[in-house]
Amino acid sequence: MKSIEDAEGVLAQAGQLSTLTGSVDQLNAGMQGLNSAIGTLHSDLAALNHATSAQFPTAIQGITALNKGFAQLSGYNDSLVSGANKLKSNSPTLVAGVNTLQSGTNQLASGLNTLGSQMSSDLQHLQPTAVHSEAELRTSVRGKRACRRHGEI
Repeated sequence: MKSIEDAEGVLAQAGQLSTLTGSVDQLNAGMQGLNSAIGTLHSDLAALNHATSAQFPTAIQGITALNKGFAQLSGYNDSLVSGANKLKSNSPTLVAGVNTLQSGTNQLASGLNTLGSQMSSDLQHLQPTAVHSEAELRTSVRGKRACRRHGEI
């Protein structure tokens, strides 16, 4: 019986050996893939190193300029805030000035309307007719102008 048991043991070991061989083959294939990936990584790292070493000085100049711009902007910040605060504190004065300007504009428009009405009224009364005397024409605004043009005054 020992030989049957030995034979069964050998067969069992052969099956395990076959499984082990398949696993070793898979491991080998994986290692070859890993080796290829490491080679690619190595060449890509060299390309990355070359590209970044060429671009870093430009990037550093850009970052330095950006930082200077931020520093300059920060320097102007106090002035900007101060100006905004002055505008804010003077806004009632500005509003009052706008209101005064609006009132003055309304008064001017009203005065111009009154002047226009008076001039229109004077023109209707001053149309030279046989009824108006020379003295009336000389005392009126339009008549005075006409007389001056003709050298009568």
